[in-house]
Amino acid sequence: MKIKELAVDMFATDGEHVKRLEMLGKKLSEKTLAQKRKFLTYIVAHFGEDELESVSSSKIVKHLFLFQKSKSSSWKNHFIDTFKALYEEYVWKTDEEILLPKFPRFSDDSKKADVFSTEELGKFFDARRWPADSGFLFFYVIVSCGLRLGEARGLKVRQFDFKNHILIVDGFIRFDGSRTTFNKAGSLRNKKTRIVFIPSAVGKRLMDYFAENKLSDDDFVFVRYGKPFSAEFCDRLFKRMLKKTSIDVGERKLTPHSLRYTYVTRMRRYVNGDVARILVGHASQAMTDYYTKPMIEDMIKQIDGSREAAEKLFL
Repeated sequence: MKIKELAVDMFATDGEHVKRLEMLGKKLSEKTLAQKRKFLTYIVAHFGEDELESVSSSKIVKHLFLFQKSKSSSWKNHFIDTFKALYEEYVWKTDEEILLPKFPRFSDDSKKADVFSTEELGKFFDARRWPADSGFLFFYVIVSCGLRLGEARGLKVRQFDFKNHILIVDGFIRFDGSRTTFNKAGSLRNKKTRIVFIPSAVGKRLMDYFAENKLSDDDFVFVRYGKPFSAEFCDRLFKRMLKKTSIDVGERKLTPHSLRYTYVTRMRRYVNGDVARILVGHASQAMTDYYTKPMIEDMIKQIDGSREAAEKLFL
């Protein structure tokens, strides 16, 4: 049976496949379903005409080595897990047993991101090197406010309170491209928000950018072709600019997340660990109950002292 025939309704919300999984006690979230469908779309595009019975595990692994070598081990393992689901669907649709090949697990390559030095930050954030203000500001806000990539992609104009010099982090872009109304430590039932101070230089650039582009409160700040920056675009742009600045990476791991890690490392010079965790939204067990719909004024008091530190990030 061809792979494209097996994949027709797999992981479709309210579809027969999902209902069957639920009957078996496998309840998948919308986020997970969207992720699985995305991997299935890729699988069908490259292997759709192949008969599942004839596809060897070595063919799949070789494909990942040759065409997806830049992807993380986690991405490759998710791909393989999605591909394995095709074998379960085959048995269900054909009532015939089929041997599941042995697929390898890619080792975890999630080495902690390294930080930028002061000199490297100066090189990377030389605005004259950047092809567009949007890309420059995107990463400038990340390193200046300690944002996750999804949080920066999901930024809207209304989140910036320039009067109080703060950014309200109240959402992020999910894997499927939708935006949440809560930060990463929250949920639909328990929405959570955090705030960070915006350095004066960043605030001035952002206000000019908003005015030049005539952005309204509910507009996304960083868009490309009418949609928020994609994770793939951000990664490509980061790598291109890293190469353009001739920063000597060596054996270090410099990724977009390095900017957030740089923020954390530098803020720790000036504020204690508890304040640093509040600023970046680390959801340790002690922090998960920290935010209970506090007023903005109370939140500002919680991070008291960090504004001065924010102004010193590039020193």
